[in-house]
Amino acid sequence: MSIQHLFTKTVGSTHVVFRNTVSLNFVEKIIFFKETNLGGNWLSKQYKYSWDNTVWTCWNTLTQQALSEIDFTNRPNFWLEIRYTRENYLSANINDWYLFYEGLVVDDDPSILIDADLLNGEPGTYYLNSGNHYGPTPNIHIENLPLQDTSVGGFYDHRYDGSLFSTFYFKSIGGKGGISVTDASDISGNNMLMISVNASIGSGENVGDGDASILFQNVNGPSGSTTLKFRELKSGIGMKVSVSENVVVIDSSGGGNYNTALDSSIAMYSSVGGISSGTTAGDLYGTPMIHLWDNLLFPTVNPTFVNPLNSFSDNKGPLEIIGDPINITFISEFDKGSIYLGSVFQDYRSGNSSNYKYTDPSSNTLLVDISTAALSNTQTINGYIITIGYQDWTSQVDYLEGPQPYDSKGNLYDSSLSAGSTSINSLRIEGVHVIKASSVDITIDTSQALISMLTGNDIEISLVTETDGNKQSFMIPSQWETSPTNRPLIGVQTYNTISGSWEYQGGSITESLTFWDRSLSSNPVYYEYIYNSDNRAATQIRLKF
Repeated sequence: MSIQHLFTKTVGSTHVVFRNTVSLNFVEKIIFFKETNLGGNWLSKQYKYSWDNTVWTCWNTLTQQALSEIDFTNRPNFWLEIRYTRENYLSANINDWYLFYEGLVVDDDPSILIDADLLNGEPGTYYLNSGNHYGPTPNIHIENLPLQDTSVGGFYDHRYDGSLFSTFYFKSIGGKGGISVTDASDISGNNMLMISVNASIGSGENVGDGDASILFQNVNGPSGSTTLKFRELKSGIGMKVSVSENVVVIDSSGGGNYNTALDSSIAMYSSVGGISSGTTAGDLYGTPMIHLWDNLLFPTVNPTFVNPLNSFSDNKGPLEIIGDPINITFISEFDKGSIYLGSVFQDYRSGNSSNYKYTDPSSNTLLVDISTAALSNTQTINGYIITIGYQDWTSQVDYLEGPQPYDSKGNLYDSSLSAGSTSINSLRIEGVHVIKASSVDITIDTSQALISMLTGNDIEISLVTETDGNKQSFMIPSQWETSPTNRPLIGVQTYNTISGSWEYQGGSITESLTFWDRSLSSNPVYYEYIYNSDNRAATQIRLKF
């Protein structure tokens, strides 16, 4: 059954609320809602509902479709609240709010039940009398009469089927301000309403004392009609004319063009903003003022670049003892470079890494090339045996194409960096034997700091004081003199504490070696040098190779 319900209204300064004070029971489907005397500017229309008048939904936007889609399955009770929001009390208004829905009317009074076999004791004529009927009028179809041309019209709005009668609602059409509406269906047979316009309203005049008239002329046409003709609005230099709803907008913010009367050959002596020195008045003539100010106040800044690079490091020193097994960790890191606008980071110069490439002293069997987009790669070599001389390791990173650079005004600048490779970074470890000397105890040759056997020279050693039978000494690995080093000891200098200078004992580099007796030791093979002159106090010596 179709049912209509008038909601209770509560009015506030910024809100008008409608609600049902008692439950709407056994609603099957909402058909539509109706607003009466709705006017003004409403900021929002919302609804919320509840099945128990305790737990409510959130506020939602009110539309016919939204209400019609509410599912009432197994929901015998229904409360609905409608909220209209306005800026203030005078900005909008609404009178009543109706809800039309399909539902069941449940009445437990047995007196209303009809005995279908005996027609409830009434004759058939009783039921043929429409005055005794309840519910909507059946089998009635309402539609707009078809129009005889391509006009769009229609006056039927909606119907309401109540328990006692059906109500049909039609839109009314009226005229005012020189427009009249008459029924023409009995004259033309076209089932139409005739809308007539009084031609006297087709005249116009300009109001005010402005410099220009928009109204051009009134042209009298047939049957007393009048055509109003208006001039068009056209923008000039630096002006813009546009339409925004019912308003014609004339915009002069463009400011016109630069049209100086200066000699066109006059040039700027220095750069100002983004306009460089040497620019002439003629060069700028006709430039839109907005562009001129943009160039003055916001000169174009071109980006600067930092190219991509990689770093390569390990956890060992440059010198290691020959024969020692060591664990080496190598770290190769990739920096994608940068694109800067002034001091502001814009983007990376290159794309991601694509491959980390290595070389090592063992024909590239120790470090492994890796394809990855990561910014670093770490590899560890365990138990590597140090050999004599240099052991070289290198790293290089391949990268993908980088992003496009832009200047400060968003224009393309230069081009993206093509895919490529960083420069090669190297690490070098040199295998050496340690030099020993009586620098702590006159009877023991103590290991000294590691020195390059390939480049080390002027090696200073502090020897302790000699005692009876114990002479100052030092030991040099025999491999210092053989391949690949080939650097024999050629002299020994002694520091003169009185003159503060280094001197060769005996007066020459060759004679200095005669003050030291040399013998060959083993495990490993060393040359031992023992001082052979008079006992002396603690002394500083310097080895020359």
